[in-house]
Amino acid sequence: PETEEQSVMWKQLLDGTLPTPMTWESELSANGNNKETWEKLIDSGKVGYMALLRNLRNIVEAEPDNIDIVWNTIADPDRVVKSKQLPFRFLSAYKNLPSSAGTKAFDALEDAVDASILNLPRLPGKTVIAGDVSGSMGTPISEKSTVRCCEIGMMLGLIANRICDNAVFYEFNGGIQDRKFSHRNGILYACVNESKATGGTDMRLPFMRIS
Repeated sequence: PETEEQSVMWKQLLDGTLPTPMTWESELSANGNNKETWEKLIDSGKVGYMALLRNLRNIVEAEPDNIDIVWNTIADPDRVVKSKQLPFRFLSAYKNLPSSAGTKAFDALEDAVDASILNLPRLPGKTVIAGDVSGSMGTPISEKSTVRCCEIGMMLGLIANRICDNAVFYEFNGGIQDRKFSHRNGILYACVNESKATGGTDMRLPFMRIS
């Protein structure tokens, strides 16, 4: 049987008076991308993890007083695991943040990446990691993305470096270079600031180096 609450809802629907549910999209559309709107949304807890990642730049530029809640949410290991984000989502958010976001923002994203790989099995012994940094790797991963293939390659290499007990890291194009990364290197920082792509591709070089 239909409840009184359901009857009211159906009447509102037929009359065109059904209230719009509060979502981050509806709030931004109705009230604008500003400080007050984001403070309300952040306090509501109704902005999902992926939505926070995609809107980090907007949030930073709006300068809400409760922005620390955002950084704590982004870095929360439980929220990271439940969100099931692909690694490049963190990289894209990192790249899109202005420097004015400050260290709390970049620390939160680095912590999120670290949390996302905690459940990966460790690789014992010595492991060689070889990343392709030839010219073709400088292309974006899609037409709408600012993330380049070489940055994704670097990220996957550094994630592998993090889970290996002892890793040796090479990059190759028409030549081969040693890279000196520790387990403590910031993964996102290295992807953005250490990635390069130029020259040809000689796949033999890593195998010749380790032979």
